[in-house]
Amino acid sequence: MRILLLIICTALSSALFSQRNKSMNKDTLSDWCITFSPSALVNEFSGLQFGVEKRLSPRWLTELEIAYIFPQDISSNVEELSKEGYRVKLGFKRQRYKNLHFLWNFYFRRTQHNYRSTFNRFGGLFRQIIDYSGTKTLIGPTFGCAWDLPFGKRFRVELGASTGFGIYIRSQEDLPIDTDEFFFGGGDWFSFSNSGEDLYPILALHAKFKMKVN
Repeated sequence: MRILLLIICTALSSALFSQRNKSMNKDTLSDWCITFSPSALVNEFSGLQFGVEKRLSPRWLTELEIAYIFPQDISSNVEELSKEGYRVKLGFKRQRYKNLHFLWNFYFRRTQHNYRSTFNRFGGLFRQIIDYSGTKTLIGPTFGCAWDLPFGKRFRVELGASTGFGIYIRSQEDLPIDTDEFFFGGGDWFSFSNSGEDLYPILALHAKFKMKVN
């Protein structure tokens, strides 16, 4: 949570500093937009996502988006009960044609997951249900493109897609000390100590509304 607050404060400070810098060309370098992404509401990790976009030059832009991932109950998976968290995206855009932009993004997503599992011990003589939690962090870059369409002087709509690979970092908490490895009723060995890192593909589709603020 401290990381999220630091990013928000940094973005706001940068915006205020840039607004006070009168030496820049107002039509290019002082072009600010507020963004809202309705596509984040139907994401696998659905949430409320807002951001800011800043034009750095006639062809380069940068953006920062932050999403709060709603607490979500998982009914289709009997072991995973719920998840929640936040997501941050820092991106750069290069305008290639009038409406086409190339995207370079850096993703950071951290989610808290709550689980409930049943396990057997000693050949099925002992059975227990335990609740535990885990944290998953996704970090990685993506590359893609976006199509940007104006609606009047102040509003725009952007549709885009990007892909890449990231590192998925898993850690687990609230486990009993002696729960290193158990035999589940399903017939598979399962280790509660399966914290670690994986290479994870990232595929992002987005639709966002943008409003010019200066």
